[in-house]
Amino acid sequence: MYRIYHDKIAAIVADEDRKLFCYTSIEKAKQVAKSIESKTSYRTALNQREEFLLEVGYKKEKFIR
Repeated sequence: MYRIYHDKIAAIVADEDRKLFCYTSIEKAKQVAKSIESKTSYRTALNQREEFLLEVGYKKEKFIR
């Protein structure tokens, strides 16, 4: 399953199965949310979410094009 964290400008898409995440645009994240099972959350500080994901073992990798 994917989790999508977004603010008003950008989004982080996290793949929970592969423990990967990447930054993308809100538009691209919306496309991902429509095509696969995902949960979406609004976050005001994406940098804090990035730090958390790194701390729990996720790798930052561009997997959405």
